[in-house]
Amino acid sequence: MEAIVARLKEIDAAAVSILDHTAEEKHKMQEQMQKKTLEFDQSLSEKTEEKINAQKAQMDARIEAQLQKLTADTEAQILSVKTSYQQNQDKIAGEIFEKVTGHQWQA
Repeated sequence: MEAIVARLKEIDAAAVSILDHTAEEKHKMQEQMQKKTLEFDQSLSEKTEEKINAQKAQMDARIEAQLQKLTADTEAQILSVKTSYQQNQDKIAGEIFEKVTGHQWQA
């Protein structure tokens, strides 16, 4: 009977040892998964940030090009209006004079 009890104690000790080892392995695997998850999240975050920065740079370049074109177009229109005014200054003044006074402009 003592042999059976001793054998049961050995089996119990082996089972406890196996359970302890399994718990340690489970804990190690959880830590590895947390580490891998953190690394993946960081990598994904960095890649996302790079893509966002690339898109922002492209949009900034497009906006800058549009702004330069708009500026050039506006300057061309201003020059056209100035040129037209300089060429037709007397005529424009006469039309304004007629509308205000009702009399014909004598240049």
